[in-house]
Amino acid sequence: MSEILSTNPLAIRYLILYEVLLKRSVEEGYQNLCEALGNNQYDYVDYQFWYYRFYHGNVDLEYDRSADPKQLVLFDLPSEILGLIVGELDIKDRMRTRKVCHLLRDTVDRQPIVINDCAVRLPFDRTSGLELNEYINQYSQKDQNCVIYCNHPKRSKQIQINEAYHMDIVLNDLAILFKSSNVRIDDLELVFKREAKYGVDSCLRLIRKVSNLYVDGLVLKVENTKLALSALSSFKPGSFRCLTIDFCVPKKEVGILYDSRIIGTEQFRQAEEIDIVKYGIIDPIHLESFYHCNRFTITLSSLSAENILQLRDALASSDNFEECFIYLSRPLNLSNIGKSLEANVSDGAPFFNCEYPCPDTDSYLDIKVRPSKVFIFCYSTLESDDENSN
Repeated sequence: MSEILSTNPLAIRYLILYEVLLKRSVEEGYQNLCEALGNNQYDYVDYQFWYYRFYHGNVDLEYDRSADPKQLVLFDLPSEILGLIVGELDIKDRMRTRKVCHLLRDTVDRQPIVINDCAVRLPFDRTSGLELNEYINQYSQKDQNCVIYCNHPKRSKQIQINEAYHMDIVLNDLAILFKSSNVRIDDLELVFKREAKYGVDSCLRLIRKVSNLYVDGLVLKVENTKLALSALSSFKPGSFRCLTIDFCVPKKEVGILYDSRIIGTEQFRQAEEIDIVKYGIIDPIHLESFYHCNRFTITLSSLSAENILQLRDALASSDNFEECFIYLSRPLNLSNIGKSLEANVSDGAPFFNCEYPCPDTDSYLDIKVRPSKVFIFCYSTLESDDENSN
C-alpha cells in the first residue's frame, strides 16, 4: 500500500485534503501521512504547500506547481539580511550554528562578537573550563573520552565525545569563538598553568589571529612571569583598558618582584587601569611606571618621604588620574611621611589625612596614609559644590 501511495502524487493529495476536511492540524496530518507511507517519507514543505492550499479553498488536485515562481529559502536572502539574522543569536547559538551549518559559517565569522564575560581555564581542577556569559562548560577527560558538563541557569546537560582529548575540544570551541575578525569582550579572564603548555600556546595563537580584538578588562592568573609575558605579548598594545595580574597558585608566598619585564612592555604602558597587588612586591624605583594610569593598585616594598612627594606631584599634574591604592610590605613611619607632606600628625596617631591642590585646576588630591597602606583620590571642588547644592 505504501509503495502505491509513494508513486501516486494525486492519491497523496487526496489524503492531505482528507486531513484538512477532518480539521486536523498540519503537524498531525503530516504524521498520519508518514505512517501511511512507511519508509517512503513525504517532504514536509510539500505537505505544507498542499495542506494550506486546500485549507484556503483551492482544491484543484491537479494543479501544476511548475508554473509557480521558485520558492525562496534562507540562503537566497542577501548576505546583509543573513548577517542581521545571525547577529540576533546569542554567543552559544552562533557557535552551534557554525558547527552544524557550513553554508552559514562565513556569515557567522563576518559578524562582530560582543561578550560580557569570558573565562578560559587551562587546566582547572584537572579539567579545562570555558565560560561565555551565563554559559559555563567544563571539559573533563574520562579514559579516552571527553565529557563536557554544560551549565546554564535555565538548563544543564552532559555530553560525551568518544575518542577525544578534552583540551582539543575546548580549543576547538575557542577557535570558533575567535574566528570572527572583530571581537569585543568586556571582561576576559585567562587562567594558565605550566602543565597546560600545549593548551596555553594554542589559545594564545588563536588570540593573536584576531585582527580586531578589544578587551575592556583583562585578568591574567598565572604561575610565573614567563606565562604573564606570553599572554601579554599576544595582545596588541592598546587592545585592553584594564589589566589585572594575579598568581593563580593558592597560598603562594608573594615576594619581591625583581623581574620588571612586565612593567616595561608596551601593553602595560598603554593600560589605563592596573592592578598587580597580588602579583608581586614592587620596588619603589618602578613607581613612575604607574603615573600614566587613571587607577592603579600595587604593593610596594617601601615608600620613603622622597617617593611620596614625587608621587604626589606627578599625580597632581596628571590629567587622567582618579585614584590609587598602595599597600606596603613594611609599615611606614607616619611622622616622617607626614612632615614631607606638611601634614599635622599627632604623636602615636594610627593614621592621617591631608589634601593637595592640583595645579591650574579646581581639583584636589585627598591623601589617606596608614602604616600599611596609602590611598590617594582625586576630586573636584566643582563636583562637591554641585552635590551640596542638590
